[in-house]
Amino acid sequence: MVRLRLDLAYDGGAFYGWAKQPTLRTVQGELEQALHTILRVPADDPDEPLRLTVAGRTDTGVHALHQVCHLDVGEATLERCVGHMGVPAPEALFRRLSRMVPDDIAIHAVSVAPEGFDARFSALERTYVYRICDDARPVDPRMRGFVLPLDDRLDLDAMNAAAAMTIGLHDFGSFATPNPGGTTIREVKRRRVHRPRGRIRTGVLHDRGRCIRPQYGAFPGQRLREGGTGQEGPELVRGEDGDPAT
Repeated sequence: MVRLRLDLAYDGGAFYGWAKQPTLRTVQGELEQALHTILRVPADDPDEPLRLTVAGRTDTGVHALHQVCHLDVGEATLERCVGHMGVPAPEALFRRLSRMVPDDIAIHAVSVAPEGFDARFSALERTYVYRICDDARPVDPRMRGFVLPLDDRLDLDAMNAAAAMTIGLHDFGSFATPNPGGTTIREVKRRRVHRPRGRIRTGVLHDRGRCIRPQYGAFPGQRLREGGTGQEGPELVRGEDGDPAT
C-alpha cells in the first residue's frame, strides 16, 4: 500500500463543501470519482475504497488556495495509470488527474507521502481569509465570488481590538457545535483586519491543530457586528479556566 499526498486548490462556489455527499456536488466526490475512473477501480470495491483524507474540511461555498489530502492505494492499482507514459506512477496520476478534474479544481502536485504522514493530523496550522467590501463601494466583478459587500463603513479599530482578544490559547467552544470527545481549545497565532485599496480584508487567521469548522464562520460575523456598532466583546473569548479573556 502506498500513501500519496495530493496538493490542490478549488473554487468552492459551486460545491456543497468538501465532504462527499450522495446527491450533492462536493470536492471530495469529484476527486474520488476521477480517481476511480483513472485507476479503473469500481466505486464499491472494498479492497480499494480510494477514500481521501483531508487536512481540514471546508463548508459550502468556501474556496481553498492550497488544500492537502492523502490517499492510500495499492501499488499495482497505482501502476495502472502509467500506461504509455515513461514517468513514475505518482507523476502519471498527477497528469491524468489534472486533465480529468473539472475546471474549478486545480491539482498542484501528487507525491509519495513521507512515513507517518497524515493530512489531517500532520497539519501544523491553517490560514483563513475573509474579504469584505464596505462603505457601499463597488465590488470588482472578477472577485464577486470571494467578497462580501456591505453598505456601512466598518470601524477597523474596533474590529482589531476585538480580534486581539482571540490571540493565544483559548477555549472557543461558544463558536462551535458540540463535538463529544473533541476539544475546542485552539491557539490563534495571528489575527488582523486591514483595508487594502479601500476594501476590508478581515480574518487573516492562523490556527494550530485541527480546525473547528463552525467557529470560523462565527468569527467574522462577530467582527462585523463590532465593526458596525463599535461595541467591545470581553465575553467573546474565554481562557482555559473559563474566565473571560483580558
